[in-house]
Amino acid sequence: MTSSSYHALEADDDISYSREVQPVKLDAYFVSEEFSEEQVFAQAVAVTDDAPAAHTLWEPETSEYENVKKYPVFSFLLGVSSASCFIAFMAQGDDHHQGLLIAGIVLYIAYLIEALCVSSSMRFLCNMEASSIEDSEHVAFRNMRMSKPEFHMHISCFHFETRTRMASETYQEDGETKTRTVIETYEEKVITHQASDVKRYASWTDLSGPGPVLQPGFALLKVHVKKAVEFEDADTETSFQQQASAFLLGNMYRDRYFDFHETIDIDHFRLNILLYSNGNVPFHVSPYMYLISTICFASWVHRVFLEKLSMDVTWTLQSKISIRQHDYSIAEGIPAASN
Repeated sequence: MTSSSYHALEADDDISYSREVQPVKLDAYFVSEEFSEEQVFAQAVAVTDDAPAAHTLWEPETSEYENVKKYPVFSFLLGVSSASCFIAFMAQGDDHHQGLLIAGIVLYIAYLIEALCVSSSMRFLCNMEASSIEDSEHVAFRNMRMSKPEFHMHISCFHFETRTRMASETYQEDGETKTRTVIETYEEKVITHQASDVKRYASWTDLSGPGPVLQPGFALLKVHVKKAVEFEDADTETSFQQQASAFLLGNMYRDRYFDFHETIDIDHFRLNILLYSNGNVPFHVSPYMYLISTICFASWVHRVFLEKLSMDVTWTLQSKISIRQHDYSIAEGIPAASN
């Protein structure tokens, strides 16, 4: 039986927004001079003790392993195009074909950005972990499951000030291009207040279950990790909303504008992990060989071989939190935890 869920926070749900300060409705009350910060904070921490807790039995998500062939067509086109421009420029050998050189440089930069920043291949190769089919769970996943989720709130208050600076500009006079110094104005953001805090709760437990393991017939396993948090009941969700509202109320009026964002932080968390069979991985499966192949216009070749050796799986690191103190029992290898 799966525990009841009132709301789930995904890693991509981190809250972030910016606005001009004005009276706003925060949750169930209206922020104005009628409410002091102490009164609102008292509302934020007040919860009822008679609400039923969610069921403490659950079934961990089943990981689905897939051998997905993703061919890096865009990387191939960028690499071949940039290399062709360089070759054509060197073959022409004169200054009348500078456009080929410029085009080659632009395409090569785009190719490097795609291969090293956009593609997840480099991130996986930089997070390699030795494992074997016999392992019940890699320590990297267990460390994540045993780490307490932390909910951080951050705010910065600011305004804009008009400043002046000296600048040079060109102008035409009598058919000649001349330069003169002028004074220009610009708007500069001035931060006057910054604050951070954490949301408080009493207990938590892991709902993920053991992490993925290597599959027979494949030397690599690409694990895409997500994080999600489930509130035990409506009181816990309300408490989190009101803690954010109280934090905002205590800080948002320090200046005309404010930026606010929340993050879910878990120790040892990694978005991408590449498990490899110890002693059974080709020499080219390494970040250094990938970097060399990328510089040589052949990252797409390396990625094709990587896909051939790999299976893909998405694993969600899911925690359940509560404002009530619980001593969660250990079930099916799931660790108990408390604040």
